[in-house]
Amino acid sequence: MSLSSVFNSERIESGLQKILLIGYSKILKKEPSEKIKNFFTNFGYLALAELIGSVIGFPIKILVGRFLGPEEYGKYALILNLTQFFIIPMLLGFSTAVLQYLPSHPEKKSRIMTIVFACTIVTTGFFTLFFLLTPHIWTSLFNVSRDIFIWTIAYSIIYVFYYVLEAFQRGSHRFFLLFWITILNSSVLLITFLIFLFGFHQETYQTFITANIVAFASSCVVFLYFFFFKDKPDYTPDAQLTKKILSYSGLATLGGITGFIIGNTDRLFLNHYASLYWVGVYAAYTNASTFLIGRFFQLFLNVYFPTVAKEKDKSAVIHSVQRMYRFAVIPIFIVSVLSIWGVMLLFGNAFPILPHFILLFSFNNCLMVLYQLQMWLFNAQGNRGMKTTSRILIFNAVLNIILYFFLIQWWGVVGALFSATITYTIFILYYRNRVRHFIARGYFNEA
Repeated sequence: MSLSSVFNSERIESGLQKILLIGYSKILKKEPSEKIKNFFTNFGYLALAELIGSVIGFPIKILVGRFLGPEEYGKYALILNLTQFFIIPMLLGFSTAVLQYLPSHPEKKSRIMTIVFACTIVTTGFFTLFFLLTPHIWTSLFNVSRDIFIWTIAYSIIYVFYYVLEAFQRGSHRFFLLFWITILNSSVLLITFLIFLFGFHQETYQTFITANIVAFASSCVVFLYFFFFKDKPDYTPDAQLTKKILSYSGLATLGGITGFIIGNTDRLFLNHYASLYWVGVYAAYTNASTFLIGRFFQLFLNVYFPTVAKEKDKSAVIHSVQRMYRFAVIPIFIVSVLSIWGVMLLFGNAFPILPHFILLFSFNNCLMVLYQLQMWLFNAQGNRGMKTTSRILIFNAVLNIILYFFLIQWWGVVGALFSATITYTIFILYYRNRVRHFIARGYFNEA
């Protein structure tokens, strides 16, 4: 019996697509259009890839936690968080610009990719040199060792190119390629980690960071092949298009800065006011909370954003999204509780199981899904939508720093979770108001 007959990805993907379409018909009481069918086909590819990737990659996260322990795991978590800061000037929002302009300007596909790739090389090279020449500033600012700083820069470089090249494929709607890339990435990560762990007996945070770098590099090789030999770079100068991309990227960069403050400074404050132990515990709970809900919701966004960006009338999307969320919110909470509890059990006795942590993380998952759905709807609207998003991001970034400063000092991890709850709630109320404003003025009907 051949492997293809045992595991037929097309058959499984088709089955998943049918389940999603049945759910859509039952919830919205209408038959799906061809666009909706295509959306769920693409989502099916990514969901199936993520399922296979999780089977391969999930044991790694458990091994990392059990072998490294909370403190080394905390160092690894700090590197991931600091990476989100250092990639901001390297990336400059180019990946978001790609997802906005590739679907809406398919006739300029190669030229858009070439402009973005060239800009990424320049910004990454310049800021890598700048960071390496000023290490004392960053180690003092973030209260980390020089070793952690160097590993963060190395990880940031490969992550930037992976992020941009992966955006090329998402913007081109090559979701079947991303299906195989997800599996490749998880497989290389697992093999590399096991070689370092059992072959060289390296039980430090560097082991897992190195494995991640090798995995991302292997995926970048495939992406570069498609860029140079399938899409073929277009070096024709286009000042108007370049200006348009840089303008949108600038707004996206502002979102990246505020997003870093809102989504990543929690661990930095915990490192400063608590300890690496609690950074590690908090990171383990965060990974547990994103194991199912966060992971599959990100897949949904990977298809949702470029699909909505392609739509001329985005007002038609709003009702469907809101109705589906109302049906999904309770299952999201229940699945979050069960998955967090189950994953934390697997992490081992070094990581405490705390019911109030589980409930707060689960509740925040529900809020996160709703505000992200609203935010990316506005981001897909171009510069007007990005400006709307940027205003609330700036406000909440400042608020987040204030909340983390006080609440983490008072309550530790619980303070970090309450800060997220307050921030997410403000996002939801703001975006709900802006949706009404955009509908009343017909902005969602703009091309």
